[in-house]
This record gives sequence, C-alpha cells and structure tokens, in this order.
Amino acid sequence: MIMRYALKMSVRNLLYVLACGGALNLISLTMCSPQMALAQPAIESDVARLLQDAKSYYENLETEPMGEALDRVLDISQRARYRSPRLASMVADAYILKGVLAFINSDSRSEARRYFVKALETSPNARLSEDLATPDLNNLFREAQAKAAEREEVDQ
Repeated sequence: MIMRYALKMSVRNLLYVLACGGALNLISLTMCSPQMALAQPAIESDVARLLQDAKSYYENLETEPMGEALDRVLDISQRARYRSPRLASMVADAYILKGVLAFINSDSRSEARRYFVKALETSPNARLSEDLATPDLNNLFREAQAKAAEREEVDQ
C-alpha cells in the first residue's frame, strides 16, 4: 500500500515524507541511503521558502498568515531527522520572527523574549536584523542574549 502511494508521489515529496517521519519503517531502511541525503536540501528549501513567505507577510502587515508560515517552519524542523547549520540558522530566524510577532500582536514582552532566547539556543549567532529592529525589540533581544548566556553557563 505504501509503495503504491509512493509511486504516485514525486520523488521530492516522498523524500520529504521519509525525512519527516511519515513512514517510519521505510526510514529505518533508508536512513543511510543516498536518497535520505537528497531529502535534506528539500527540507532546507521548504523551510527557506516558508521563511521568505513569513517575511513577505510581515512586510504586508499580514500577521495571521505570517504566524501560520512560522508555525509550519517550526513543525518541519521539529520533525526533521537531521540538523545542519543552515537549517539551525533558519529556525533561529523563525523564532526571532515569532518574537516580533508576539510583540506586535499582544505587546507581550515576556513571550517575545522567550522566542528570542529559543532563537539564541538554536543558533548562538542569531541576530535581530536591522529591518526588524526597534528600540524596544533591541532591548528585548539584549535581555534574551543575557538570559541565553546565563543558561549556557548553568548547563556547563
């Protein structure tokens, strides 16, 4: 049954399903195969596209679809079976945008700071881009950097 369905899917979609855990039995057979390596760029490509969509929604002040695109980025990254520096950087960008969105939608400083900390934990080199920066968001990001540094010290 799975193979019949798989034949109807494009190779890219099949690899995406495999990489995201949609067919666990097939993953165990292909984990070290060249096909699995092909799924990694597909995931990165999908995440990059969704992240770009989220940024476009932000620029157009469309916060609801922005939030949905960011949720999809985080969902894909959580289900992915691998991490690359590029994917980690994109996930950190998604967390930063989630923080900006939380601040915009509900003026929730604590929620924005929490997302910024997650971004820094995902990728310690994460930065708040100049096109998103406001004095309030810059202050929140600095607070998140201090909190992330504290957590790192405690973990060591």
